[in-house]
Amino acid sequence: MKNSFPIVLMTALGFFAMNACADTEEVSSTAYWTIVAPAEEYKMTNGATMTGGGIAHANVINNEGEHLSQWCRGITAADAEGNGLGGAGFCTIIDQAGDAMWVWFSNNADGQGGTWGVIGGTGAYAGASGGGTSSAPTSMSPDGQSWINTSTGTITTP
Repeated sequence: MKNSFPIVLMTALGFFAMNACADTEEVSSTAYWTIVAPAEEYKMTNGATMTGGGIAHANVINNEGEHLSQWCRGITAADAEGNGLGGAGFCTIIDQAGDAMWVWFSNNADGQGGTWGVIGGTGAYAGASGGGTSSAPTSMSPDGQSWINTSTGTITTP
Protein backbone atom coordinates (compact mmCIF):
# COMPACT_ATOMS: atom_id res chain seq x y z
CA MET A 1 0.00 0.00 0.00
CA LYS A 2 3.00 2.38 -0.07
CA ASN A 3 1.91 3.70 -3.47
CA SER A 4 -1.80 3.88 -2.67
CA PHE A 5 -1.85 7.64 -2.17
CA PRO A 6 -0.88 8.30 -5.79
CA ILE A 7 -3.49 5.82 -6.95
CA VAL A 8 -6.23 7.80 -5.22
CA LEU A 9 -5.17 11.05 -6.78
CA MET A 10 -4.22 9.84 -10.18
CA THR A 11 -7.52 8.16 -10.80
CA ALA A 12 -9.48 11.00 -9.37
CA LEU A 13 -8.00 14.05 -10.83
CA GLY A 14 -6.02 16.00 -13.16
CA PHE A 15 -9.10 17.69 -14.16
CA PHE A 16 -10.59 19.64 -16.70
CA ALA A 17 -10.97 22.82 -18.60
CA MET A 18 -11.78 25.79 -16.44
CA ASN A 19 -13.37 28.68 -18.29
CA ALA A 20 -14.83 31.94 -17.08
CA CYS A 21 -17.82 31.60 -19.44
CA ALA A 22 -21.35 31.16 -18.17
CA ASP A 23 -23.39 28.07 -18.94
CA THR A 24 -22.46 24.40 -19.01
CA GLU A 25 -19.26 23.40 -20.77
CA GLU A 26 -17.71 20.08 -21.68
CA VAL A 27 -14.29 19.89 -20.04
CA SER A 28 -11.23 17.67 -20.45
CA SER A 29 -7.62 17.80 -19.38
CA THR A 30 -4.34 15.99 -18.96
CA ALA A 31 -2.56 16.25 -15.60
CA TYR A 32 1.12 15.68 -14.85
CA TRP A 33 1.35 14.67 -11.16
CA THR A 34 4.07 14.45 -8.54
CA ILE A 35 3.98 13.72 -4.80
CA VAL A 36 5.17 16.76 -2.83
CA ALA A 37 4.49 15.44 0.70
CA PRO A 38 4.40 11.68 1.34
CA ALA A 39 1.37 9.96 2.80
CA GLU A 40 1.43 7.93 6.01
CA GLU A 41 0.16 4.39 6.37
CA TYR A 42 -1.93 3.39 9.40
CA LYS A 43 -2.49 -0.28 10.30
CA MET A 44 -5.84 -1.23 11.79
CA THR A 45 -6.20 -4.00 14.38
CA ASN A 46 -7.87 -6.24 11.77
CA GLY A 47 -4.89 -5.90 9.41
CA ALA A 48 -6.52 -3.38 7.08
CA THR A 49 -4.62 -0.19 6.23
CA MET A 50 -5.53 3.45 5.70
CA THR A 51 -3.06 5.61 3.81
CA GLY A 52 -3.39 9.38 3.66
CA GLY A 53 -2.23 12.81 4.66
CA GLY A 54 0.11 13.31 1.72
CA ILE A 55 -0.12 16.05 -0.88
CA ALA A 56 0.14 15.77 -4.65
CA HIS A 57 0.51 18.57 -7.20
CA ALA A 58 -0.36 18.52 -10.90
CA ASN A 59 0.44 20.80 -13.77
CA VAL A 60 -2.76 20.56 -15.78
CA ILE A 61 -3.33 21.42 -19.43
CA ASN A 62 -6.98 21.63 -20.43
CA ASN A 63 -8.70 21.19 -23.79
CA GLU A 64 -8.30 24.92 -24.50
CA GLY A 65 -4.54 24.88 -23.88
CA GLU A 66 -4.78 26.69 -20.54
CA HIS A 67 -2.37 25.76 -17.75
CA LEU A 68 -3.76 25.17 -14.24
CA SER A 69 -2.23 24.28 -10.89
CA GLN A 70 -3.94 21.52 -8.89
CA TRP A 71 -3.21 20.52 -5.27
CA CYS A 72 -4.84 17.41 -3.76
CA ARG A 73 -5.05 15.47 -0.54
CA GLY A 74 -6.77 12.11 -0.11
CA ILE A 75 -6.96 8.78 1.66
CA THR A 76 -7.10 5.15 0.50
CA ALA A 77 -8.06 1.93 2.23
CA ALA A 78 -7.01 -1.70 1.75
CA ASP A 79 -8.15 -4.90 3.41
CA ALA A 80 -5.81 -7.19 5.37
CA GLU A 81 -4.76 -8.95 2.14
CA GLY A 82 -3.76 -5.64 0.52
CA ASN A 83 -6.75 -5.44 -1.84
CA GLY A 84 -7.70 -1.84 -2.55
CA LEU A 85 -11.06 -0.73 -1.20
CA GLY A 86 -11.10 2.70 -2.87
CA GLY A 87 -10.32 6.21 -1.79
CA ALA A 88 -11.50 9.79 -1.65
CA GLY A 89 -10.29 13.32 -1.09
CA PHE A 90 -10.39 16.94 -2.22
CA CYS A 91 -8.45 19.34 -4.44
CA THR A 92 -7.91 23.03 -5.07
CA ILE A 93 -7.49 23.98 -8.73
CA ILE A 94 -6.13 27.44 -9.53
CA ASP A 95 -6.39 29.02 -12.98
CA GLN A 96 -4.04 31.57 -14.55
CA ALA A 97 -6.18 34.47 -13.27
CA GLY A 98 -5.89 33.20 -9.69
CA ASP A 99 -9.50 32.01 -9.43
CA ALA A 100 -9.90 28.71 -7.54
CA MET A 101 -12.25 25.76 -7.77
CA TRP A 102 -12.63 23.12 -5.05
CA VAL A 103 -13.54 19.56 -6.00
CA TRP A 104 -14.08 16.22 -4.27
CA PHE A 105 -13.01 12.92 -5.75
CA SER A 106 -13.79 9.26 -5.19
CA ASN A 107 -11.88 6.33 -6.70
CA ASN A 108 -12.89 2.84 -7.67
CA ALA A 109 -11.51 0.02 -5.55
CA ASP A 110 -9.64 -1.39 -8.55
CA GLY A 111 -7.60 1.81 -9.06
CA GLN A 112 -8.92 2.11 -12.61
CA GLY A 113 -10.58 5.49 -12.45
CA GLY A 114 -13.05 7.46 -10.44
CA THR A 115 -15.47 10.35 -10.25
CA TRP A 116 -15.20 14.00 -9.24
CA GLY A 117 -17.57 16.85 -8.46
CA VAL A 118 -17.38 20.58 -7.92
CA ILE A 119 -17.74 21.81 -4.32
CA GLY A 120 -17.44 25.56 -4.99
CA GLY A 121 -15.00 28.23 -6.01
CA THR A 122 -13.90 31.86 -6.11
CA GLY A 123 -14.10 34.51 -8.80
CA ALA A 124 -15.23 32.97 -12.09
CA TYR A 125 -16.05 29.71 -10.24
CA ALA A 126 -18.18 31.13 -7.42
CA GLY A 127 -21.40 29.11 -7.55
CA ALA A 128 -20.00 26.60 -10.07
CA SER A 129 -21.28 23.02 -10.20
CA GLY A 130 -20.57 19.91 -12.21
CA GLY A 131 -18.55 16.74 -12.26
CA GLY A 132 -17.22 13.89 -14.31
CA THR A 133 -14.78 11.00 -14.44
CA SER A 134 -11.03 10.51 -14.33
CA SER A 135 -8.92 7.82 -15.92
CA ALA A 136 -6.51 5.38 -14.39
CA PRO A 137 -2.91 6.57 -14.45
CA THR A 138 -0.59 6.20 -17.38
CA SER A 139 3.17 6.63 -17.48
CA MET A 140 3.61 5.97 -13.74
CA SER A 141 7.20 6.28 -12.52
CA PRO A 142 8.74 3.09 -11.06
CA ASP A 143 8.66 4.59 -7.55
CA GLY A 144 4.99 5.65 -7.86
CA GLN A 145 5.84 9.28 -7.15
CA SER A 146 4.74 10.75 -10.50
CA TRP A 147 2.18 9.87 -13.16
CA ILE A 148 -0.17 11.21 -15.84
CA ASN A 149 -3.96 10.95 -16.05
CA THR A 150 -6.90 12.49 -17.89
CA SER A 151 -10.30 13.76 -16.79
CA THR A 152 -13.54 14.70 -18.53
CA GLY A 153 -16.90 16.09 -17.48
CA THR A 154 -19.03 19.23 -17.39
CA ILE A 155 -18.80 22.44 -15.39
CA THR A 156 -21.61 24.95 -15.07
CA THR A 157 -20.80 28.51 -14.06
CA PRO A 158 -23.46 31.05 -13.08
